[in-house]
Amino acid sequence: MQHIMKLLQWGSPIIAALIVGLAILMGQLPIARGRPSIDAQGYHFTSYTYESIQHVIFIGPNNHINELYYGPNLNSGQWWHTDLTQTATNDGTITAAPGTALVGYSDSTQHVVFFGSDGDLHEFWSTGNPVTWKDTDLTKSITGLSKAAPKSPLVGYIWQGAEHIIYIGSDNHIDELSYVGQWKFNDLTSNGNPCAAPGSGLASYVWQSDGSQHVIYIDASNHIQELWSTSNTGPWSRTDLTNKTEAPSVGSNSALTDYAEEIREHVVYIDTNTHIHELVYNSSTLTWSSNDLTNAVSNASNIPAAKSALASYSDSVQHIIYVDSSNHIQELWSPTSTGLWNLTDLTNTAMNSSAAVPGSDLVSYIWLANGTQHIIYIGSDYNIYEVWSTLQPGSWQGHNITIAWPVDSGSFVNNNSSRQSPR
Repeated sequence: MQHIMKLLQWGSPIIAALIVGLAILMGQLPIARGRPSIDAQGYHFTSYTYESIQHVIFIGPNNHINELYYGPNLNSGQWWHTDLTQTATNDGTITAAPGTALVGYSDSTQHVVFFGSDGDLHEFWSTGNPVTWKDTDLTKSITGLSKAAPKSPLVGYIWQGAEHIIYIGSDNHIDELSYVGQWKFNDLTSNGNPCAAPGSGLASYVWQSDGSQHVIYIDASNHIQELWSTSNTGPWSRTDLTNKTEAPSVGSNSALTDYAEEIREHVVYIDTNTHIHELVYNSSTLTWSSNDLTNAVSNASNIPAAKSALASYSDSVQHIIYVDSSNHIQELWSPTSTGLWNLTDLTNTAMNSSAAVPGSDLVSYIWLANGTQHIIYIGSDYNIYEVWSTLQPGSWQGHNITIAWPVDSGSFVNNNSSRQSPR
């Protein structure tokens, strides 16, 4: 209905009705000024905030990298859309490899990293206002860069002024790209550290309390391994967290997520009993422990779906997000002060939300500029959904952001790999 109303406002009601009818027949709703629908292709996307604006990056039609972005003070508080492939490459030649992972992050620059249809690792990046997107072929730019394993996950972050990108190589080694003035390649498993299991998840975080960076993966023995370093140039140390905690083994193809508080690190996975399991390091006692979070809540029947993604974040409350066997978005949450865990079905709680498409990625974060918390996922209709609320205590709301971009947001100037955005 929103799209029909916009089309009626755009022009003649008769012409609009004809366009809507044609669009329905062609399966290309929503339409804005002749643009096709921008439903997500596959299950992968990424999201981040930059200069008080939310960004959601996903693979759209023709394997183009697409961006939806929103700011409360940006153009009447509406979502806007840009085809980054067309914008960054000027001619749309660098498309995404089907099924590629995506990772996005920001400092004074926006970064979107993915594997291209040419088999290379690419970074779309932008600075300035108006926004200027450019493409860097990292595979061709970095000496010694190894090929990635098929369907390798990607993680990326900024730490101590350096950019870090982690992926799994075709030899199942954990490979790192770091940038401080120039790109550098580093094989984190070249010194005898265990290789990743085929299909292993990846997670990473930085811990401000002790000034360290951490990379988490699963080895061939289904043990969770932690690589960590207190320097941008290494060396890297390793801890076998499964041995350290005597925790249950990791389930087949379990996702991984992690987060840090002031004195505690958390690593979360799905065990062989399909329970959400947490490994916790306490810097006050210098000890690791494990906790079965599925057993910790009274309504533990909402078990994770096969190959559910995981996401997590923390403020004064710890939050762990997963997709259950009914494809509902579930939130495990615990006030830091009590340590008591609760479970909320966000799909049932948040109006205008949707069940997730099986296998959808999950991204969650706190948006400090707006005082809100957000969970992003791909719905069963391949639209991108956001569930959000004010910080605790808050009331959860759902929102389909795929259909939220306005009629004229597709208009941009493509000039020398730049776009004049409505920003």
